[in-house]
Amino acid sequence: YILISAILGLVIRPLFTKLKRLHIGKFRISPALSALTSIAGFYSIIFVLIMIFIPAVAQEAKIITQIDSDEALRAIQEPLQNVEFALNKFTDQPISLQDYFTKKVNSLINISAISSWVNTLTSFTGNLFISFFAITFITFFFLKDSRVIIENIYKIIPFELRDETDDVLTQVKSKLTRYFIGLFIEVLLVFTFNAIGLYSIGIENCLIIALFAGVLNVIPYIGPLIGLLFGGIIVVTTNYNMDFNQLLPLLGYTGGVMIGTQLLDNFIFQPYIYSNSVNAHPLEIFLVILIAGNSYGIIGMMVAIPAYSVIRVIVKEARENSKILNEIYKPTE
Repeated sequence: YILISAILGLVIRPLFTKLKRLHIGKFRISPALSALTSIAGFYSIIFVLIMIFIPAVAQEAKIITQIDSDEALRAIQEPLQNVEFALNKFTDQPISLQDYFTKKVNSLINISAISSWVNTLTSFTGNLFISFFAITFITFFFLKDSRVIIENIYKIIPFELRDETDDVLTQVKSKLTRYFIGLFIEVLLVFTFNAIGLYSIGIENCLIIALFAGVLNVIPYIGPLIGLLFGGIIVVTTNYNMDFNQLLPLLGYTGGVMIGTQLLDNFIFQPYIYSNSVNAHPLEIFLVILIAGNSYGIIGMMVAIPAYSVIRVIVKEARENSKILNEIYKPTE
């Protein structure tokens, strides 16, 4: 909760700062009111997005529950037989893709499985309410009393290190604020480009696919692949009764739009965000994400770049202000 609140506070802080500086005549907005207004504004944006996508998600869930598994399997029977024939040339044991997909489709649209999803969602909603309240409460005081928090940090730091600590905190706050705001903008850009592209080729539920791809894009390397797979599944379930020769080009167009958006993100959006926040070489970023992913999985990949930014600032400050290190790295004449 503290980590999420800190990230949320960094994203909202520019709006909070502007509101706190506003004044009408002699009336100034208090820090408490500025914090509440900033948080409410951010939540309003999230709420509007949720209200836009809930009908589309409900419609997609309805489509999945109404799928006739026998009809769906008949639609892909011929291409499956062709794939099976090609695979069985290279194997000793016969492969039956049709049996495999029959089990998977039946389990996917099974009523008991859907009931289980509903129960899980209900439990998740209860936990989400508690988390929402805790994060909002912590974020409010992070914004309102940020100066008090920093002053208390200074009290436990030796006096001779306070200037260096002030430099570190200032740089870390600036870099992380730029990074998380840039990341938020990146998600919006990926969502917008995917939504426009998918809508232009006539994909139903293009907003769901675009939103899912945009949110998962925060997971380096793996997220875009999951988003692409999700988009393919939505296209297939929405158009399962379409002839395979028509469905295959539609999948190709969907993949083309999402891959094109990802290329824009890789070569334009991400370099701009990382160069303005981390100031690190792309190979350096790749190695950091690779190490974090191998050590801590997807969560490690998500926090790798901001954590590395903080470490870089601390090491740089320590290097510049350490007499011992300055003696070691002093250039020879």
